[in-house]
Amino acid sequence: MKQSAAAHNELANLRETVESIWIAIILAFVLRAFVVEAFVIPTGSMAPRLMGQHQLARCHVCGMEFPIGTRGDGSTPAAGRRVMSQCPNCHQSLDADPAIYAGDRVLVLKYLYEFRQPQRWDVVVFKDPQSNELNYIKRLAGLPGEALRIIHGDVFVHPIEDVDHNGVRDEHDLLPSAPPGHMDLTTLTGWQLARKPHDVQEAMWQLTFDNDYRPNVSNAATPMWRAENAAAGWDLQEHQGRVFRFEGQGSEPLRFGQDMDELFQPSNAYNAQSSEMPITRGDMCTDLKLETTVLSESAAGTIRLTLSSFEHEFAAQFDFDGRVKLLHRTHHDQDWSAAQVWGQKELPAWKAGRAVHIALTHADWQATVWVNEQPVLETTDEQYHPDVPQLIQRVSRGSVPAPRVGITAADATCELWHTRVWRDVFYLCPTFYERPQGSAGRYALKYGLVESDSRMEPGWGTTANPIVLRAYRDRPELDEFFMLGDNSPASKDSRLWIDAAPSLRLTEKVEGSDVPLYRLGTVPRYNLIGRAFFVYWPAGGKLAGQDRLPYVPNVGKMRRIH
Repeated sequence: MKQSAAAHNELANLRETVESIWIAIILAFVLRAFVVEAFVIPTGSMAPRLMGQHQLARCHVCGMEFPIGTRGDGSTPAAGRRVMSQCPNCHQSLDADPAIYAGDRVLVLKYLYEFRQPQRWDVVVFKDPQSNELNYIKRLAGLPGEALRIIHGDVFVHPIEDVDHNGVRDEHDLLPSAPPGHMDLTTLTGWQLARKPHDVQEAMWQLTFDNDYRPNVSNAATPMWRAENAAAGWDLQEHQGRVFRFEGQGSEPLRFGQDMDELFQPSNAYNAQSSEMPITRGDMCTDLKLETTVLSESAAGTIRLTLSSFEHEFAAQFDFDGRVKLLHRTHHDQDWSAAQVWGQKELPAWKAGRAVHIALTHADWQATVWVNEQPVLETTDEQYHPDVPQLIQRVSRGSVPAPRVGITAADATCELWHTRVWRDVFYLCPTFYERPQGSAGRYALKYGLVESDSRMEPGWGTTANPIVLRAYRDRPELDEFFMLGDNSPASKDSRLWIDAAPSLRLTEKVEGSDVPLYRLGTVPRYNLIGRAFFVYWPAGGKLAGQDRLPYVPNVGKMRRIH
């Protein structure tokens, strides 16, 4: 009897285990089909934040390790082939290790946009409208019902009312080459900057220089940070130059990147240099972040961080007694004591021996002062905003000065640790560099959307070619979105799409004629899959000598996606 009962219990336990496994499998399939699905990053268009297959390089001058996409987009690297690139930190030319690392794997909230509208700057997975087969991942920059225009690396938008004339469409409304009334979008006034939220901006900073990876002095032709007065109170050799120490009276500045304009150009070390779009003087990036950690040895003193954009120069001034100021001037030779005070705040006094992390950012025509990762002061649109016509003229002429970056200490004894300079993603304005191909390209040629006998220019949504994104009141599945990659110099995104998959809803009958329904450069709502929210399997490599095993993830780099 006891044996029979034991056997019965074993069978019951086995049945429960099998049932549990089947329930887990069913739930997994349900989740995959209706809630969350995993995707592999196919290319390097969002690098270096999200990476496709790549190789790794370690700079022998500064010691920094960084990824390189072997074809510029990282999509199909050749195993065992070394790839030349340039260190993003010290700009030393070097080649990558031939080992191949897999692309990041991300989790995507499917059908999220059935319950809420897509938000600008979401990282979105969608069907590539050029093939309607591949899954792409990029950042959503343009929304239905607005015109979009990239100007000096930033996204500007303009609302377009009643694009579908209250649901009554005629042939002119459907022509992708012009909005209602055939208005010239370049003559529109009232363009508004599409500013990024702080959490998105934080995710989009790209490294310009990290002083923790200071180049070996014997190999570095020019130091990145220099004191204007060699006999000043700065000692730049602490901890092999990774720590800046100031001990002195008066006010003495450090300057970053003097006479090194190439530091502020929007290249990406992830790309093979030959694969990047042309970069001009007008593409000088002036959206920067300067950060450092201050360790004071006394209760008195001042640290001032400075950044400039065109003729505007901003300063974040930190007094050790807790006073913080945001200053502005337009003449570089003007003394900061006579500059405009655009904001000030009283914070707790700094304690000697306690580290304080400070930063000054300039992004999307806004300067912000940060203390311990929190914004404490920022400019308003009334104080500081772009003059769009003037900005376009200056960029077109290439009259964009290199930004000035500096740190000044006064009447203090302190050390600066972990000093870094970052730049924002800078969206370039490329021209088309490919010809339409096959049946997908014939759509573009048939409706005169591109020229067939010459190079085509400029790209969609660029300064010279703004784009309208249509919103359909009665058929929202046709709404149009504009996508951009964070790796702007090598991202084939909405700016450069000249093909359209035949399986898209390309045309519609209007009075017996086929009129184009799909607009090149856009993603229709019905092609959206969902929002990427987590890197669950970061790019990894193979175990030594175990080439047949799957890629091993870099667990320490699991992260949310902003």
